[in-house]
Amino acid sequence: NIAALKSATSVKKISFADCPNIEGDISCLRNLLQLVDVNFNGCRKVQGDIAAFENTRVVQKIDLGGTHISGSIEALCALEHITELNLKHTLVEGNCRSFKNCSELKRVWLAHTAVQGNVLTFSEANKLEILSLYGCKDITGDIKYLNGASNLQLLSLSGTAITGDITSLRDCTKLKSLYIRGTALENQVAYLGKVLPNCRCL
Repeated sequence: NIAALKSATSVKKISFADCPNIEGDISCLRNLLQLVDVNFNGCRKVQGDIAAFENTRVVQKIDLGGTHISGSIEALCALEHITELNLKHTLVEGNCRSFKNCSELKRVWLAHTAVQGNVLTFSEANKLEILSLYGCKDITGDIKYLNGASNLQLLSLSGTAITGDITSLRDCTKLKSLYIRGTALENQVAYLGKVLPNCRCL
């Protein structure tokens, strides 16, 4: 049980990825303020409110993909040093505008969560390399706003409510993979090659 970590106040890294027997509530990590890297990916018995990390101001990586973590992502709005966040297939919710001040973000996975909001939030995220919003049906906005995230390499928008002109991504020259199935954009695939010839549209 991860409760055993409660008193490890000086620990900087926790990694239990794909450990099916690890269980417990992440609230026990609330006072581990020196955490830099947290990985419980695939630990289905790990649960609790993501607000447990709201005061871990030096944290850079949080990977809770596939856990039973819940709560609002608004609790993460002050994590200015975070570079990598994986919350896919969790129970989290909230508005993606919570990431407006997380200017160091490079990799974000929110696939199949109840996160909502407008992609305008990411319009100035010029360090962002991966943004996965797959299956987030309440994510809206015009794809043109993502043209400002010019370092994007993978962009997954399948199943979202995003609209606009796909060629507006012309400045995202590093983009290698774009997922737009199940969106209003999927009938524009043929036009992408004109502005981003090296990008695969899936």
